[in-house]
Amino acid sequence: MKDPFPPPARPFRVVAAAASDVGKHRTNNEDRVVVADLANGVAISDGVSASTSAWCGEWLAAVCDGMGGEAGGEVASRLAIDALLAAMLVSHVSDSERTADALKQSVLHASHIVFNAAQSDRRLSRMGTTATVATLGDSEILIAQVGDSRAYLLRNGGLFQLTRDQTLVALLAERLQKSTEEIAETYGSNVILQAVGCRPNIDVALTRVPIASGDVLLLCSDGLFGPVPDDTIRDILIEHAEPDAACTALVAAANARGGPDNVSCVVAKFQRP
Repeated sequence: MKDPFPPPARPFRVVAAAASDVGKHRTNNEDRVVVADLANGVAISDGVSASTSAWCGEWLAAVCDGMGGEAGGEVASRLAIDALLAAMLVSHVSDSERTADALKQSVLHASHIVFNAAQSDRRLSRMGTTATVATLGDSEILIAQVGDSRAYLLRNGGLFQLTRDQTLVALLAERLQKSTEEIAETYGSNVILQAVGCRPNIDVALTRVPIASGDVLLLCSDGLFGPVPDDTIRDILIEHAEPDAACTALVAAANARGGPDNVSCVVAKFQRP
């Protein structure tokens, strides 16, 4: 017989760090990262590590990779991060279903904010940004995604890509049953199929993953997973148990391989207290 009064879920202890670097070939950084303790209204950006105990809906992490020329990319990613935080801070949800809906609505809210800003300033008319955003549900990680910034999970020594790139290359690879490398060689440079701010209403992909104690979540822009193979990313996460050290090593690995783009990441480790 099912227990009518099950014990309440325990919070997770989350240790997280964020890092963002301009890379070796860009003059400005269009990426933005954030980790936030929503219960206490505290957020950290790149170069900082933080530890907190969080219940469902009380923790947030995001990576946004802006685009749009001139200052547009920087503006888009900054506006998106600010809008995501503002929306989630006022949501006050405490179960997975409502948290998942609030997460998707926060991304849609960010898209409206970026789109309206682009419409009001001709210099910013082409701006947009990716958004890969994670929060806690009831014993699960909820991830909302637009664009091609990725979420990975390290569990028991294996690295798993949680998100699907919303790109032309990924779409054609799936439909033609070929590798992304083959498609890229044939069709050339990659094209993002949608971005936050490209239009008011966008399709937000939602991924749900049950958490196990010891899991490590990685959010990152293509400046990391582009030049750095998944096997190397996995080895770095295994070698560097502390999230701040892992972030530093991941950025260094991307720059050691030429640093062709801005490189950003969030690393979060989950433990049951």
